[in-house]
Amino acid sequence: MKLILKTPWSLECEALVDTVGLHYDALFGRFSSTLTNNRKNELWDDVTEKVNAVSSVNIPRSVAEVKKKYQVLKSSVKKIETNNSNEMKKTGGGSAILQPQNTVGEKILALVPRVEISGIEGGIDISKMSTVDTAPLNLISVTGLIPIGDTGSRTNKPADASEENAPHFFKKQTKRPLETTLFALQAKQVKLLETQTMQLAQIVDLLAERNSIEKEKLQIMKNN
Repeated sequence: MKLILKTPWSLECEALVDTVGLHYDALFGRFSSTLTNNRKNELWDDVTEKVNAVSSVNIPRSVAEVKKKYQVLKSSVKKIETNNSNEMKKTGGGSAILQPQNTVGEKILALVPRVEISGIEGGIDISKMSTVDTAPLNLISVTGLIPIGDTGSRTNKPADASEENAPHFFKKQTKRPLETTLFALQAKQVKLLETQTMQLAQIVDLLAERNSIEKEKLQIMKNN
């Protein structure tokens, strides 16, 4: 069997990323009545055609090769950004030696949502939650704040030394339940955004279906 060698990707990379950028929302968007799998395949065919138009190889690149190459480029960009982020953390945000992105990498950074590259800023690895020590935390309960004039919830229990030395504006500090801590609030916020995104997608589908029905009605009226 004759071994077929293809030259490394060079000019094809820019053509690949540029064309993906033109169809990004459709290529990676949610399926709907108008955005079908066939439509996505057609767009990937177009991307592959643009890549082969600038390719110097004798044998055209396949759609599978083009898709795989895009994922490799995206993974490379993510790796560089992760390494740079780790270097910045080591120096506390000070001077650090960072690896720059090439031209194609910069285009991918401008194209892909930041959360896909670096994740949710300030998030936490749920798999490590069991190792988190909450003992040192001294989180103030918002519901535990009581103005000077509000004595309705006070009791006749003698105050201990720590309460006597505490400011008179607030009741003794208490720990906030875990579900109301910052990390839990962030998780709830992300969940809310996901729900809103799904609802918007459903609205788009309904509008597309409605437009389709209206077009059919107009066509029937014209035929009559």
